[in-house]
Amino acid sequence: MHNSILRKPTTILRLVTADMDDDDRKAYVSTGDYKFGEAAEAFALDSRLLAIAEEDLLRLIAGSTALTAEQKCRILFRIEQDTLLAENLFVALFDERAALQSLAPKHWPQLKKLERKSLAEWAGISAAFCLRLPPE
Repeated sequence: MHNSILRKPTTILRLVTADMDDDDRKAYVSTGDYKFGEAAEAFALDSRLLAIAEEDLLRLIAGSTALTAEQKCRILFRIEQDTLLAENLFVALFDERAALQSLAPKHWPQLKKLERKSLAEWAGISAAFCLRLPPE
């Protein structure tokens, strides 16, 4: 009984990583069951930003690795007045996230770093933008 409990995590890991090559398996073990976008989902948004755009769109912008900090800043200034921009951005960023989520595990460590960097940039951008907004 005691031995079977100790073997279960290893058995589960073998089942999950059975179709992976060595690089993917190593990355999976080092990053765990990482999924791009989860950090953005857990990221705290300033509630004042919700007045200018939907929460889902803001999270996609925050977590985007394709947009530069400057582009994200320009988007914040335009998004409230331009609903077509908001709709197009949502589709494009949703597709970006789906494509990144489908990458093999060997890409996860680099992707995790990019996601952290993007969210750190977003924190600065959104804080500066919120200084221009009226207090709640």
